[in-house]
Amino acid sequence: MFCPDTLYHTDGQINPWMVAERIAARGGPCSETVEVEAVRIYTGYHIPERNQRAYSAYRKQRAFWEGLGCDVISRPIRYLGPEDERGREKGVDVALAVDYVSFVAQGKFQIGVIFSMDTDLAPALEFAKNLNNPAIIPATAAWSAGSAVSQINVPGVWCHRLLHADYQAVHDPTDYAPSESVSDMADRLRASLSQRSD
Repeated sequence: MFCPDTLYHTDGQINPWMVAERIAARGGPCSETVEVEAVRIYTGYHIPERNQRAYSAYRKQRAFWEGLGCDVISRPIRYLGPEDERGREKGVDVALAVDYVSFVAQGKFQIGVIFSMDTDLAPALEFAKNLNNPAIIPATAAWSAGSAVSQINVPGVWCHRLLHADYQAVHDPTDYAPSESVSDMADRLRASLSQRSD
């Protein structure tokens, strides 16, 4: 949304914990001060037999996310045929929706924010909203540029709109594809963690 004319493969990468902290700092539907208790990332990944470079990049990025304290739930990408190099994610949205509904039913969070453009996740948010339980607050988050907002529209569910300045603040410019030494990755992780404590 913010860099359509200069798209590079690191564009769109973000530090997920920093995103969660920015959302929590805004309060939104809850007037109380809230803290980030968990960040869960649902993603697909290329299998090494089909795309070793992308798989290696995924492993490095996943290690970085987990080093931040995020939980990563991943499923292998499905390929349509032997010539298909890109593939497509399958089952990721279902895994997220099932977990969200399960956590709502178990009362595992006070505010559960889904940051996604996938409208298939709307029923999970509707389920949480229709419980009418004041202890459980469903919400969404979306990038916003002017009148363009990539959000899941569920009436009565709060949406945290993040602007270009937010994206710039949480952007992760790391190129995970080339070789990166363990010490370099450790230094980058320490720098990111120190930003969280500032």
